[in-house]
Amino acid sequence: MAMWIIASMCTQAKACGLNWSEPKSHFEGVSFQGYVFLVEPLGQIELRDGRKLPVRAIFRSESNATSPYLGHGWELPMLESHIVQLDERWFRVVEPTGWYRLFWRDEKDPTVLHGQGNWKGVIHGNSISVMADCGDRLDFRDGRITSLHLKGQKLDVQRSPDGTASLKEGPSTLLEVQKSLSRDGIALKIGSGETAEIGYADRPVIEVIAGQPVVRQQVKSLGSLANGETGQAWEYAVDEKLNPTMTIGELKIAWDPATRHIVSDENWIYAVQIHDDAYSHLSIQRVSASGNKEEWEYNKLKGEEVTVDSNGLKQRKISFTSGLLQGKLRRIEAWHEGSIVAMVQKSFDEKGRLLSHSESGFGAEKWSYGEDGGIQKIEMGNGSVEFSAKGFLQTITLNDQVLWKNERY
Repeated sequence: MAMWIIASMCTQAKACGLNWSEPKSHFEGVSFQGYVFLVEPLGQIELRDGRKLPVRAIFRSESNATSPYLGHGWELPMLESHIVQLDERWFRVVEPTGWYRLFWRDEKDPTVLHGQGNWKGVIHGNSISVMADCGDRLDFRDGRITSLHLKGQKLDVQRSPDGTASLKEGPSTLLEVQKSLSRDGIALKIGSGETAEIGYADRPVIEVIAGQPVVRQQVKSLGSLANGETGQAWEYAVDEKLNPTMTIGELKIAWDPATRHIVSDENWIYAVQIHDDAYSHLSIQRVSASGNKEEWEYNKLKGEEVTVDSNGLKQRKISFTSGLLQGKLRRIEAWHEGSIVAMVQKSFDEKGRLLSHSESGFGAEKWSYGEDGGIQKIEMGNGSVEFSAKGFLQTITLNDQVLWKNERY
């Protein structure tokens, strides 16, 4: 238990800055807003300090944008990260990772932005910079990414009038978009690895007129990816109801042309319900051909996330919705057939620090802090873990017996 707590603390301490893990939501291939959301890994770039960062292609069914590199509905966020003003107060950043982050104007100074995860932002005319406490920073001009600052490393995005582009670290080119010599598309060179050949396919764009869907035009969209001996292909069409479709191998996905919400994939039929707006309160239900049902619901105002799996297990996560603890998990409840089968409860002090953590069947953990704010002691059932004033693990005790003591610090 003590080692698990220490590992958990280290993970939380690193949770600052850009999140380079693959963007995911509750249902695979479906965004938290109910749209088709697909992530295609393209490779990795390596910085001079040895860090490796993923390069991804991302498809969003709600997007009307056309990527100069991947076509309609797709984006290459490493080169196309951008910031969009949603209304007078709110902004949305699509990060180079593929994740997005919301920002809002300060109530007193409209040139100052506050963002999710304690990010900040500053507006200077047509330029906006957003940054994390730990040093990560993104610079935008006219809404488009110009540079990334990653804990001491600066990466610059360079674009040419002929449609080519690159990502550079000093004189080194980490990512480069070139004109394809073998097909109607582009060549994408990632680091010192092989060059990926990207081709286009025709995709019908559906417009709803007087309540009726019609095919308005054909546009170019990502159709093929060839990288060495591996490859992938995408085909676009419409079904009998004129729902737009995408086929990837044996996977066929359809979405509604009016709402852009997912309708079906090879295993499930979906229903997306917007209760307030897509970012505040919505639910997604899906039913399989065999009758299995699953559900996910998010209510931002209540700080609740509710899931129901195909076995009937219902889980509710409750988080704080305001103040210093906003976003922190408060309680988890799980039911099956009307009975609570599990419970997790947390409490915090006025500074937002964890005081206790209890789980049904496992007892409670109690956390105490020194005058300097550092963790001093964690008590768990019959055991405890103590730390020195400098934060070093000092002793591990079980049943009043000292199992381990740090003799060095």
